[in-house]
Amino acid sequence: MANQRALADGGGADRGEKVVTMPARIDLGNARAVGEDLLAAFEAGITLVIADLTGTLLCTAAGVHELALACERASARSVELRLAIPPGEALKVFTLTGHDRWMPVYPSVQAALAGPASAEDSDASAPLTMRRQPRRARERPSGRGMGGRRSHVPAPSAVHAAGSGGSPSPLRRCSPH
Repeated sequence: MANQRALADGGGADRGEKVVTMPARIDLGNARAVGEDLLAAFEAGITLVIADLTGTLLCTAAGVHELALACERASARSVELRLAIPPGEALKVFTLTGHDRWMPVYPSVQAALAGPASAEDSDASAPLTMRRQPRRARERPSGRGMGGRRSHVPAPSAVHAAGSGGSPSPLRRCSPH
């Protein structure tokens, strides 16, 4: 399914880094296998795994879900998982589902390897999520619904605390730190 490789520059395996090349299509048919391939990369001594989606033309919601689960599993094993996804169709699904807001998405493998520390030096190496301007906070209504009655709107903390079952919380980052 996916192709795992230690970095060829001589330092990758020694430094605990591994790149896992994702298939051209990640959909319901192969999403679970892709997640298992990533899980296999979280072996002893590996501290950073790059999921290389630069050649992935299509990633459906099933693929995004499995990558999000892999992100949680990586964090539980003290491994950092970064995604290399250039702008295009595959990235659109991450954006539409909101996963690009909490998963570390980089535009290339090189930028993912450089990580957020180099974001101060160059905007091109920053995660795509860090380059985005923060959204302006929406003004909340006074709490009055139709007919002047108070409507119940749960506090943001209550919404996030409820979660969505097995899905990762959008407030957690995909890193062990």
